[in-house]
Amino acid sequence: MTLAELIANFAEYVYGFWPVRIVSQWEQGVRTRAGQVHALLTHENGLFGTGLHFFIPTIDEVHTQEANADTVLTPTQVHETQDGIAVSFSFAIRWSVVDAKKLFESIHEPKETLINEVVSSAGGLIGTIDYDDACVELIDQVERDISDRLGEWGVEIEALHLANFARARTVRLITGS
Repeated sequence: MTLAELIANFAEYVYGFWPVRIVSQWEQGVRTRAGQVHALLTHENGLFGTGLHFFIPTIDEVHTQEANADTVLTPTQVHETQDGIAVSFSFAIRWSVVDAKKLFESIHEPKETLINEVVSSAGGLIGTIDYDDACVELIDQVERDISDRLGEWGVEIEALHLANFARARTVRLITGS
């Protein structure tokens, strides 16, 4: 271990016992005690409205999450529509955290969970839609399908767009008899 690593480890150790945390304007946080959410921390309810929050080291923990809108892309998927046309598509998702308490109590990795929810929902729904209607209907059906779960997790989709949507050229190598 180098001297710089030793100093960094010591500073992180001391910071862990420092009884003050700052929650920035673009963050929400929760203070937990014994694994249960004790308080929601934002820049509005901090000391003098500055986002300065006190807690008891070793008894309390403070977890923060960015609440600004973020945009992620899903991986490209290939599925068949109801009328048997193979399509490849991916989504652009603009999302944000609206309730850090719900988020902390429900899911661990919000970005990856959101991507997985959209991908699995779209993969299941595309087979129920005709190719000509897929561009419009797929977005609406995916939003309806996942909106209740996202609300329970404290996450909100601000916009959902098809980033790519194209007819996929497929070649059948093996045919069943």
